[in-house]
Amino acid sequence: MPTNAVILILKVGIIGLSLGVLVVLLRRGELREKHLRLAPTRNLHEHPLVYLAGIYLVMFYAALKLQVSSDAPFELQFAMELVPFAFIGLMLGRARRAEAGFRKLGLLPRWPGRDLRWGLVSGVVGFGLAGLSGLFAIQLFSLLNEPAPEVAHKALVTLQTSFSLELLISIIVSAVIIAPLLEELVFRGVLQTSLMRWFKGRRWIAIVITAMVFSSIHGWVVPTQGLIPLFVLGLVWGYLYERTGSLVVPILSHAVFNAANIALALHLPETPPA
Repeated sequence: MPTNAVILILKVGIIGLSLGVLVVLLRRGELREKHLRLAPTRNLHEHPLVYLAGIYLVMFYAALKLQVSSDAPFELQFAMELVPFAFIGLMLGRARRAEAGFRKLGLLPRWPGRDLRWGLVSGVVGFGLAGLSGLFAIQLFSLLNEPAPEVAHKALVTLQTSFSLELLISIIVSAVIIAPLLEELVFRGVLQTSLMRWFKGRRWIAIVITAMVFSSIHGWVVPTQGLIPLFVLGLVWGYLYERTGSLVVPILSHAVFNAANIALALHLPETPPA
């Protein structure tokens, strides 16, 4: 059977599985606010202004991301990355001094086996939901006469057009290890936690705003239609963090999703740069 046919069958199967999981969650009421509130509050007993500072710094970081291109000098990009990570350091320092602080933030899982299962399964489900929302985005943008490449991320396009073992290893380390850890710390760990505390525990408000900011910062590495699947993924990872109280789950899910995309890009025909 041709490779493209196998990939199509896998895509359809994963999308069908993801829709089935979503329907089950909806019927069981697992997406309701009251179920999210069963997760730990992640309260480090900080002053509300501390959480406001976290919101401001990550929003400022996102705004810089949208303004600074990937061709900017390395020094500027490095300095920009220090903005949210300075606050991460502050939060981790506070967590170290608070009673069970790291557990409250979800950095030390209470049930590692459960987190591993949730992370792996949700990574596959997230891949399916992103694929489904990607199809919707393609149809939407086709009405506007905007072509949609099958591989959206610039790093994956580069991997297809200029493949080398060194580049593949670099992308795997960056996308499967570094990006999931740092992005989930910044967006779910800092921004979503700060929003959740600021909005008095209204978790879906925090999830949606965080997902919007998370997708928007990728505007310089994916075409516009790629922001819709990223927003959906932001909702998935935000939900996982609130539902489980463990940051390990969205980190693993994020890593599985990125790994699946790398594997898919390696088996697709070359995509012209966006």
